[in-house]
Amino acid sequence: MAIGVRTFYAAYVIGIKRVPRPYKLGKKVAEVALQVRTSSGSRLLGMDALSNEMPLPQELSRFKVPLQPEEVRKKLRGLERAFAQDAELFEAEELERRRQQETRAELKREEQIRREQAADEERERREQEREEVRRRLEQKKQVESDQWWLHFKSKPGGKEREIAKWRARLKRFEAIAANSSAEGEKANATKLATQAREKIDSLLAAEEEQQEEEGVDGEEE
Repeated sequence: MAIGVRTFYAAYVIGIKRVPRPYKLGKKVAEVALQVRTSSGSRLLGMDALSNEMPLPQELSRFKVPLQPEEVRKKLRGLERAFAQDAELFEAEELERRRQQETRAELKREEQIRREQAADEERERREQEREEVRRRLEQKKQVESDQWWLHFKSKPGGKEREIAKWRARLKRFEAIAANSSAEGEKANATKLATQAREKIDSLLAAEEEQQEEEGVDGEEE
């Protein structure tokens, strides 16, 4: 700096700050930038704004301020225009940064929604599978009860077959009595269910008596 010549800089470095997006700095990648203060506020400048090279005379003349008021005002107006142009660049960069942040946030929200939907569909699928298993078990029980004779098709007759037959009838009569809306049909089903229950009790009693008699005969022998 020459003695007696007043000079100033377009920006004042107030610190170093990490940038939201790394940028190329020669062959390396920089993650920090200069935080400077200008007449329009604080800004971030890349480290590539620094240079060890001497400025050209034309570049240096932009920062030299003559002492004549008119020249000073002219120089300041030029600097204000330059600041305004730089401000637009910074605003565009800030808008782009915000847009990218919003895009990433939106993608993250969409991914979260997809995961939640997949989890809901998986829970629903498992519940449907469990419901299908329960339904098949109920159908199997119903078939086994309604088609009681299938258990005895390869066996000789006897009290077991007779008891199974009356139990199937009892279940059918009870279902009719519980679900029928016709009073006559319900009353008749209730009556038949009572008769079937009495028949089952008598068959079980007879079977128990027969087993006791067989036990006594075995002891006498």
